[in-house]
Amino acid sequence: MQLSAIADLETGAWHLAADGRWLTSEPGDASTAVELGTLPDTGIDSARVVAVWSANGDFHALRAIRPSGAKGQDKDEVSVTLPEPRAEEVPETPEEASEEQTPERVFDPRLSTEYGPENTPRRFGIELWMGTEPDGPHRPVRLSGELRNDAAPQQHGPLSVYPMHARANGVPGMALYLLLKP
Repeated sequence: MQLSAIADLETGAWHLAADGRWLTSEPGDASTAVELGTLPDTGIDSARVVAVWSANGDFHALRAIRPSGAKGQDKDEVSVTLPEPRAEEVPETPEEASEEQTPERVFDPRLSTEYGPENTPRRFGIELWMGTEPDGPHRPVRLSGELRNDAAPQQHGPLSVYPMHARANGVPGMALYLLLKP
C-alpha cells in the first residue's frame, strides 16, 4: 500500500491517499502531497507511520514495520524521511559545496507510543539520533504528539488514522499517526 498525504496547518485539515486513491475528501490541489512510503500487504503483524508537518515548513516521517511473528519493537524495520534542506543551507558555489561536511544521517531512530484505554494511540514520541559517523557524536531530533480532541480517528479497512497535535524540536505542527493491522 503506497501512502501519501497533505496537511494544512492553518485549518488543521488533512487528506490521505492509498495507492493513488483519496481515502478522505479529495484536496483541491494535490501538488503538495508528500509520500509516506509503501507498506507491505502481507508478511507483517503491523505497520506504524507517523508523519509530522511543522509550522516552519519541515516534514518528518517515520515508518516502523513489524514482521509476522516478531515480538517487540526491537524487531521493527524502521525508516525515516527527513526535511529537505532549506535554501540558506544549500551551498551557493561548487567551492562551498566541496567544503561541506558529510550530510547527517539517522543512526538510531526510536518511536514510542502511549496507548489509551481502547488500545488506540494517544501520544507518541520520536527520537532521531543524527550524526555523520556511526561511532561519532550524535545529536537528537525530538518529535512528539498527542491525539487531537477536535478531529476524530478514522478507519479505512485495516488502516486506522489518528490526527494529532505535534511538536518538532519545540516547533508546533500537526501529525498523522497511521496504524496498519492486516
